[in-house]
Amino acid sequence: MSKNIKSHILLLAVCLASVILFVACEKEIDLKVPDPASAYVVEGHIENGLPPYVLLTKNAAFYGNINLSNLSNYFVSGAKITVITETNDSIHLQEYNGALLQLLPDSIAIPLAAQFGISITSASEFPPIILYTVALTDTGFVGQIGKKYDLRITIGDKLITASTTIPQPVFFDSLWLK
Repeated sequence: MSKNIKSHILLLAVCLASVILFVACEKEIDLKVPDPASAYVVEGHIENGLPPYVLLTKNAAFYGNINLSNLSNYFVSGAKITVITETNDSIHLQEYNGALLQLLPDSIAIPLAAQFGISITSASEFPPIILYTVALTDTGFVGQIGKKYDLRITIGDKLITASTTIPQPVFFDSLWLK
């Protein structure tokens, strides 16, 4: 046999063995992942010059099905949420549901939705979520650089707390491109 035929036979044998190896070693694995214990998920934001807002939801199973038509079922209503500054100024956050958010002017609703990664063209498209933020009469309570903020959330008999500080901005002293 010529050398060329031997190399073709060897290549064909290697390919055939690879196919058999990958097809023959297939086994379905069924993982039984238990559902997690019920817990709350807090997503709170406060930035320089902006009022604080909090999204409060319930957790869901990692491999569970999420039904987007029942999105509102994941959000928690009725919580008492307070933001306290280091100088003991405090504000109670107001609960706004999807129906109220849809009544906002488009100039407020569209950028607000964008902060959550939601693209809408009018307030009427706002999804059915629950948002906690300052009351319309308290819009002067905004984040300030260097200030410390404490968050206190009461849901029934549960108390959830958190603290943060808005750091001083760090500016570029120089920038190079190569």
